[in-house]
Amino acid sequence: MAPTTSPGPVQPSVGVPYALAGPAGPSGTVEVNAPLPRQRVNGQAAPEGMGWLVVRVRYEATGSLSYRALDWQLEDEGSSRTTRSDIDATEPLGAGQLQAGETATGTVTFAVPEDGDITAVVLTDGAQDVVSFRVP
Repeated sequence: MAPTTSPGPVQPSVGVPYALAGPAGPSGTVEVNAPLPRQRVNGQAAPEGMGWLVVRVRYEATGSLSYRALDWQLEDEGSSRTTRSDIDATEPLGAGQLQAGETATGTVTFAVPEDGDITAVVLTDGAQDVVSFRVP
């Protein structure tokens, strides 16, 4: 599937690669899967009234590309945001720097209200949104 790009706010669906650009031009792609509910993460139940959602993220570099699990958020139907949990699934994304031809794949875990309706998986750069993947 061809990567999606756009000059403004972007909302590709989960599962669709998105082309990332760095200061020197194209730096690679990022793709996420739809959040998957989990009863337990690393043997831990979610806090009272909450549930775990785990998102698998894949970066593929075509140039120098930085990534951090801390840059991912979930958005609900009321536009409220949830940042990642300190509890990581068995294959945490973590953080790092990729060079052309390298990939990084891992998961980001979120604790969300049990009655919440997640509508987007959002990548930020710490100051603004980079891409918001629609969740069907």
